[in-house]
Amino acid sequence: MRYLDNGELEYLGRIDNQVKIRGFRIELGGIEARLAQHPSLEDGIVMAREDQPGQKQLVAYLLPKAGQRINLEALRQHLSKALPHYMIPAAFVVLDVLPMTPSGKVDRKALPAPALEEAVLASEGDFVAPSTKTEQQLVQIWEALLQRSPVGVSDNFLELGGDSLLAMGLILQIEQQFGHRLSLSGLFQHPTIASLAPLLEGAAIAPKTCVMSLSTGTDSSRLPLFFVNCAQDASGVARQLGDRYRVYGLNLFGASERLYAIRDRLTLTDLAQVFIADLRQVQPQGPYCLASYCGDTRLLLELAEELRRQGETVGLLAMIDPWWDQSSIPLAYHLNTLKHFGGDYLVEKVKHRLGLVQKRLSWMGDRLSAQFRRRFAGSLSGSLSGSISAPESSALELDIALFSAFERATRAYQPQPYGGPSLILLSEELHLNRATAIEQDVLATFPSEQRQLKVVPGYHQNLFQPPSLGILVQHLGEAIDRASPATERIQRSPERWPSARRQSQRNA
Repeated sequence: MRYLDNGELEYLGRIDNQVKIRGFRIELGGIEARLAQHPSLEDGIVMAREDQPGQKQLVAYLLPKAGQRINLEALRQHLSKALPHYMIPAAFVVLDVLPMTPSGKVDRKALPAPALEEAVLASEGDFVAPSTKTEQQLVQIWEALLQRSPVGVSDNFLELGGDSLLAMGLILQIEQQFGHRLSLSGLFQHPTIASLAPLLEGAAIAPKTCVMSLSTGTDSSRLPLFFVNCAQDASGVARQLGDRYRVYGLNLFGASERLYAIRDRLTLTDLAQVFIADLRQVQPQGPYCLASYCGDTRLLLELAEELRRQGETVGLLAMIDPWWDQSSIPLAYHLNTLKHFGGDYLVEKVKHRLGLVQKRLSWMGDRLSAQFRRRFAGSLSGSLSGSISAPESSALELDIALFSAFERATRAYQPQPYGGPSLILLSEELHLNRATAIEQDVLATFPSEQRQLKVVPGYHQNLFQPPSLGILVQHLGEAIDRASPATERIQRSPERWPSARRQSQRNA
């Protein structure tokens, strides 16, 4: 539960109704709440099944209203508008009646396994199979890297769970198989196989930019939201906000070639100036809506200050769990959080750290392998002809060099008190520990008289997963509306933010 601004308690569902599929922790109540909003449904139950060993999947059981027929494709689209890809059930089963226990609750153990045709129908949806050799090769790479199948050519790499580390592994494999030196910005600007394949086949490449469109939106009266660096997280925010909002990611790696020459003396001001030059191509003048997560708060703060120095207005400065330095978290922080949340907190932290270590080891192995092949090829070429030099650095290596420079610049940056309005969205975990020196340093940067602080239930690393994501997006959407001069103030109904407002009471 959580407290609303009017003092009422809001029920968010039970934490023990969560499942984990392909690395994603999923709140089943969030899917069931979205199903409950469909006009043709009387009830909907979602559960995780593993009818074949190693093939865990989500299955939705549907009870239609009297006299209603359920269009499964329309239902799937209804879910896709509010939920990320990994929360869409793999199969839909329509029932005449739900099995009940003697106590009057749904008997989940008695729900039938989905038939093959029901699973196929659910997976068809927007799935587009590869039609060229290049697309087929990319599908094989994506399925192996993301450990999921099938992958369609219209599926978005970020929405399938791809992050910066997996992206680096993907780039290395593309270089090995296609000989194409793709940059991280190139991948983020072409996140589907359908858009990436023509690039690898020699089509014209768009100029590099730090700005990547995550949601085009249809309401031009609302200011666009620019999200600093968190492409994967921002992609989930964009989907949840819906098609009335425009969301863009500001991608560090779009500036690799422009900033490589000054990498040894790079400052956050240099990077902010490049970001501003690119975002002005999308929005020529303010007010601007900016957001960041975790350690990118320093870059966000300098970006806002640079805009103000250039005479622009920052209408929204939203910081999600802002931390200056995660390397010096005191033991008291963990003990306090463990006492409040119990053993589940420790399990989540360990799983999160192990996942990061696994990705880093996989990426480092791919990178070392690629470097060995390039150096071997260069040595061989040099032995055959003294006039032939070793291959130049790949686009990925330029990106890595820039990222290292960015980390140094971030550590060197000294935040100064910010003079404008700010919105801080704290996870329940960080809010619990707001009295620590870490959070006090952050909060002191933003004067309390111009600071709005909201608490989002959940842990730091789970904020971009339901049900926390729905509440997070609710606060962001309302803040964008307030900052947009031409936006009419609308009375939001519970249905506007389904993940935040409605959870099935049968989970109680």
